[in-house]
Amino acid sequence: MTSHFFTELSNDIGKLYENKFNSDVIIQVGEREGDYKEFRAHSIILSVRSSYFQSAFSSNWVKKDGNFLIFKKPNISPFIFDIILRYLYLATIDLNKLSKLEILWLLIAADELNLHTLIENIQLFAINKKDEFYQFFLSNQDSIDILQIIFHHEACSSFREIYIKIICINAKLFFASSTFLNLDESILKILLKQDDLALDEFEILKYLMKWGITQLNFHDFNSFNSFNDFFNNKNWTEKEFKELKIIIQGLIPFIRFYQISAKDFQKEITTFKYLLSKELFENFSNYHQNSRNTRNSQNIQTLDYYYDVDNDFIDHIKVDVNLIDLINLTPRNFENSRIISSKHFNQLRNWIKNVDNNNDNNNQSCGFKLLYRASQDGFEIKTFHNLCDNQGATITIAKLKNSHKIIGGFNPLSWQPYDSSNGETCSWGKTNESFLFLFDNNNNNNNNKIARVDNSYSSHAISYINSKGPCFGYGWDLVICDNTIEICFTYNYFDSAGFLDNNKIQELEDYEVFKVFNI
Repeated sequence: MTSHFFTELSNDIGKLYENKFNSDVIIQVGEREGDYKEFRAHSIILSVRSSYFQSAFSSNWVKKDGNFLIFKKPNISPFIFDIILRYLYLATIDLNKLSKLEILWLLIAADELNLHTLIENIQLFAINKKDEFYQFFLSNQDSIDILQIIFHHEACSSFREIYIKIICINAKLFFASSTFLNLDESILKILLKQDDLALDEFEILKYLMKWGITQLNFHDFNSFNSFNDFFNNKNWTEKEFKELKIIIQGLIPFIRFYQISAKDFQKEITTFKYLLSKELFENFSNYHQNSRNTRNSQNIQTLDYYYDVDNDFIDHIKVDVNLIDLINLTPRNFENSRIISSKHFNQLRNWIKNVDNNNDNNNQSCGFKLLYRASQDGFEIKTFHNLCDNQGATITIAKLKNSHKIIGGFNPLSWQPYDSSNGETCSWGKTNESFLFLFDNNNNNNNNKIARVDNSYSSHAISYINSKGPCFGYGWDLVICDNTIEICFTYNYFDSAGFLDNNKIQELEDYEVFKVFNI
């Protein structure tokens, strides 16, 4: 019979941790000017438990003072090192007694000391406590120290995913914070690559410019009302602008210029003239002035990013930006509506899931991805079909001009082109899950209404017609055509009576179509 006495062995070796009997190593931990402590240990135990110490004690990393090896570890705090030393002797650790920040520092130290079992244990602990770490990061999202820890240590990659998610969801708050202005370029580049960064693309560009200006310390950006005001300011010198270009040149290729609206492009046209090469600027101008629905990437060559600067200077800042790559950057996948708020999206989630309560945390798995925005892509019907057909379930959100009313509908099917060769002018989709809705925000008093399709008329719930935009119902309960919206009859969606005046065409300020996924 084989007996195991691991607990007894651990307790006996643990006595060496307590009394330091026959210790032969002095480890100097921390900075002498601040948090500093000397630990006595046994080289044989440390070498067996850690390949890092095995290499250290057999190399020139250590000095000898009498009978003791002297080893310095200034980049680990005495508190964290004591936890590790106890673990090396006793093979026990209680992570529940540590704060979340202490666990991060422990993970980094364990990674440096090649303590793979401890690393795996901490990462598993983090997975099991994911919600707690999420709340910790959420409450400390403005901490530059935590950011540096997570983004610059590979051992923290599992934490990094949680933190990036928090930043993406709370992008506007984070980008407006002082922490954002203190980010280093490598972290900022990671954030700009995120497809679900919840911020309008032009806002991202503005924050990027503000970040670059902050690095230069030349001007107070907050004293200007717009980019045009800033760049037209007489105190802005050519030398300063060239230095700004150097600062941001590695980040500009991650801006999705084709998701910037024509309105914003025209409003800050001076900025784009400064930022972009002549060819690139003309390409964007033509994109907004001409066909918005077709992004022609043929015969586009790689262009120098900067122009109108002297030859000596351009040798230092020459950056190739491939227009095809810029065009193919996908829109960011987040609830970036210019019409409704996150509260409205939560209400739509509940309606889609057919849930009564309006808990902000309810049904978060149901997501929305912007497919089409009329004010950005154009109100043309052809554009709607080009961008929204064959995309699966969608939600249409329309803002009436000179009105507080927001109206729309959920199509759980897919907008699909049809064969008109049989002489039919349109076709219909059958579903009992579609609905129309109204958000009436007059006087800040939310009056949200829903009209679900009547099961008796579900065979004509969705209408497909090439000469119209989104259509709901038989004839029609709701139809969008170019920049107008109309309710002809409340036939399939009887409860929509009163959403709009019947048979009255009303002008739209804007409308958006989002793909709905994870239903």
